[in-house]
Amino acid sequence: MMFAVLCTPIFGQTTSKDWLNEGNTLYNQSKYDEAIQAYDKAIQLDPNNTEAWFDKGLVHSTMGKDDEALVDFDKAIQLNPRYAVGWANKGNALRNLGKYDEAIQAYNETIKLKPDFSLVYYEKGNCLFKLGKYDEAIQAYNETIKLDPKQFRAWNNKGIALKHIGKTTEGISSVAKSKELAAEQGYSG
Repeated sequence: MMFAVLCTPIFGQTTSKDWLNEGNTLYNQSKYDEAIQAYDKAIQLDPNNTEAWFDKGLVHSTMGKDDEALVDFDKAIQLNPRYAVGWANKGNALRNLGKYDEAIQAYNETIKLKPDFSLVYYEKGNCLFKLGKYDEAIQAYNETIKLDPKQFRAWNNKGIALKHIGKTTEGISSVAKSKELAAEQGYSG
């Protein structure tokens, strides 16, 4: 006589979507290793699950594992080349790895897909600043400010970049605007 044993997941996950949701729950509880395992299960059931690849990348990024996050974001982008937030987070991982030129390329792809993504202009500006391309950084910060006039960090970084190119008075004015906006928003320091 033969017996069949049915194995069901402990929490009832049976689909890729179920495992994706479980991963998100675990991520929100800061259970990062367990979240990655759940995303891996989602991917195992559906290797084309863009969201699972992306979310796995977010966890790796949160854990400071930007090399691994980059692999995940690349897979998400491969599955959906028009995934703007995937491109943006690829840029962030590259930035964290000090690969500023590549990060700028990823941010440019994001901007092509979502030209009103103010934070991407800000991060692009930061990478340009790191490369000593202050005029281009200022342009990126200006785009950020145009889209989000209360983005005090962009005002601050623009001011610093202006000082680097000898426009000290404008720089001081921009930093002052940053402090004013930061105070309005409850930030100090």
